Amino acid sequence: PHLGEAAEEVALYIHRSYRVPIQDARQLTEWALEIGEAENMDPLLILAVAGSESSFDPAARSKAGAEGLMQVMTKVHEDKFEPFGGKTAAFDPYSNMRVGAQILRQLIARTGSVTKALKWYSGAANHSTDWGYSAKVLREHSRLLVAAGGESDDAVQLSRGKRTGPSYRHN
Repeated sequence: PHLGEAAEEVALYIHRSYRVPIQDARQLTEWALEIGEAENMDPLLILAVAGSESSFDPAARSKAGAEGLMQVMTKVHEDKFEPFGGKTAAFDPYSNMRVGAQILRQLIARTGSVTKALKWYSGAANHSTDWGYSAKVLREHSRLLVAAGGESDDAVQLSRGKRTGPSYRHN
């Protein structure tokens, strides 16, 4: 199915900023739209977390044990991967985005704020700071919003300059 102009601009931004093959960038964008609808969540937030966490590398693995696109702590959330065939699904991009978005939605509901939810998502729930993690994700979200507004070239320039779009704000 054709993504539509806004989604195509987002895919172009991901392709150019993260050097993801364009077909993969389109697929990730399509999945974020589908998952965002299923989880009642901003699909650009899902993409912002994936970009910030793994630079869209589905094989990413942290020393702490976070895995896949959205760097899910598979050991902690193993049960959430059962519908997708078990913990090895952490490296399947779609399954990882589904589980990561589910966790993030639950954290937003629990904390009442995207910024607080991102702090918890990063593993900093018990710390006074998240060491800039939520700000990083929200900066990426602001660039994705610029791309979704039809300005993928501008969004790429913002990314390369490590600058934010006009919509960046804490909440």
